[in-house]
This record gives sequence, C-alpha cells and structure tokens, in this order.
Amino acid sequence: MKDLLNIEHFPEKAKPGIRYICAAIEYFVFLIAYNLFRSPYSSSFNANFGLSLLALWIIYFPVMVGITGRTLFKKIFKLKVVKKDFSNITILQAFLRRLFDFVDILPMFGILGIILASSTKDNQRIGDLLAGTIVIKE
Repeated sequence: MKDLLNIEHFPEKAKPGIRYICAAIEYFVFLIAYNLFRSPYSSSFNANFGLSLLALWIIYFPVMVGITGRTLFKKIFKLKVVKKDFSNITILQAFLRRLFDFVDILPMFGILGIILASSTKDNQRIGDLLAGTIVIKE
C-alpha cells in the first residue's frame, strides 16, 4: 500500500510535430524581423545587419533557454527544455543544442530533425542528444 502512494509524476515529453511547429513559427518571426529592418532602398543583403541577426539568433535562443528553459514561443506552446533528469539546463547546454540546429534544420527544412526526434526514445534531435536534454510539455 505504501508503494501505491509513492508514485512519482514525470512530465510528458513533447512530440516532434509540436516542436517543429513551434520552431517554424520562431524562425518565421525571425525572418519577418529581418525583412522589417533591412534597407527598403536596397534589395541586396546588408552584411552588417545579416551578421547582427545571426549573432542575435545564436545568442537569444540559448540565453533564453539556458535561463528560463524556454523561448517566447516555447512558453506559448507550453514547452520547456530540461536535462534528462528533468532539472534545469545550463546556458552551455543550450548553446550546444543551438549549434546543431544547422544539422537538424537546414537540410530539407527540418525533416532530418523530425525523423531523428521521431525515432529516439525521448524524442531528441541531434542537439538534444549531444547536450543531454529533452523537451517536455508543461
């Protein structure tokens, strides 16, 4: 009887589909921001602005996830990035996850990341596997 009362609750792991939708919206908003702030007098790519946007992308996501476990859209979708033991991740782990977005997302618009997340036990993509993180639903 004592064992029945000592049940631990583990959060549900986020499904790859909802993660993909959340990431797609985040990147779409990022592209809108880029188009809003690029020079209306030039159709060419502004290298300084492009590098600034890339730096913001590399810094914003890992810092927000490292501090709060989520970005704005992860909060809206009620998703959180945690360590495999469900504790908070570090900023270093968040940066490691971000570094491998290029592998998960760029080839074929994220299909590789979805396939990998769908085929791993904890719905992890490459960045999650290397950083030792999972994404959960809150």
